[in-house]
Amino acid sequence: MVDKNVKSVLFPYMNFAPFVREDLSILQSKYNVYSYSFDSSKSLVKMLVSFVKSLFHTITHINKVDCVYTFFPGYHALFPSVLAKIFNKKLVIVIGGFESVNIPSIPYGVIASKKIYGRVIRMELKLADYLLSVDESLLTGINKYADPAGVGYKTGIYHYINDLPAICKVVPTGYDVSVWRPFENIIRNKAVVTVGNAVDNITYKRKGFDFLIEIAGQMLDVNFYFIGLNGHMLNHAKSIATPNCIFLGFIENSLLPMELSKYKVFAQLSMSE
Repeated sequence: MVDKNVKSVLFPYMNFAPFVREDLSILQSKYNVYSYSFDSSKSLVKMLVSFVKSLFHTITHINKVDCVYTFFPGYHALFPSVLAKIFNKKLVIVIGGFESVNIPSIPYGVIASKKIYGRVIRMELKLADYLLSVDESLLTGINKYADPAGVGYKTGIYHYINDLPAICKVVPTGYDVSVWRPFENIIRNKAVVTVGNAVDNITYKRKGFDFLIEIAGQMLDVNFYFIGLNGHMLNHAKSIATPNCIFLGFIENSLLPMELSKYKVFAQLSMSE
């Protein structure tokens, strides 16, 4: 933790992804943690209910903690961020891609948006005492790959927030090297594998699924395996894919190291990460 005086932590989150679970587990091993899940919804009524619940949970716990630690800025972090500043609590925000970049060609990113959500993001980032970035490019960088003109899009919060008071540190997402390693005694297939999911067309393109399916159509003698893709974007992928595209669906994390060891090429593409 960034402050040795911290004993209790408020941990609001919206998506309980594996990396969020890992950080929560680490914090719980050292501190008294009050976690809270914010239920995001496109329904205005459900969203208002989530805001009320978030406000109530934050008010009832803010005096019990020394620090607010949240994965990504956003609506789930609105009341925790504001009340952390009012009650003089340390505010630590982990920043990822969506709130830190601007890629008009997809389009992806909210840091440059003048809409309400973009303003909320920038406000929370300004309130933070510490910002933990998983990569230097989310602080400052140029993305030429995603720009069709080749000039490059400015990425990173430093390009869009001039008066940022927070201490910024780059803390790459960790992993257990004893688990995530290749299995040596497995015959590798002449095939390509990728892992990921996409809830919409923007994510689908950002993760390079469209590009891999296009390449598969030009390499019909090589199988392309897709792990994790599901829902309506899976149906879309199947509708345009050639027969050498094989969709395996969701595979448990514990089984992935062995599964990935079966292929000669692991292609993890992205227009942003």
